[in-house]
Amino acid sequence: MTKRPSEAELKEQYKEAWEEWYASGDAELLDSVTGDGLGTPEEEEAQEAALERALESENTEGR
Repeated sequence: MTKRPSEAELKEQYKEAWEEWYASGDAELLDSVTGDGLGTPEEEEAQEAALERALESENTEGR
């Protein structure tokens, strides 16, 4: 049976894939003609951090 990667491993794999994609130059070309709404890895991390802060704030206010 194939072992599923942990969430941390999966995040790292996605980060590496994004970095490779942007380093190749293909991302710039494709991003210039598409509008899929997906952000860069940095934007995704910032959104995730903001969501975590909001959830933490929500959890502390309810106590």
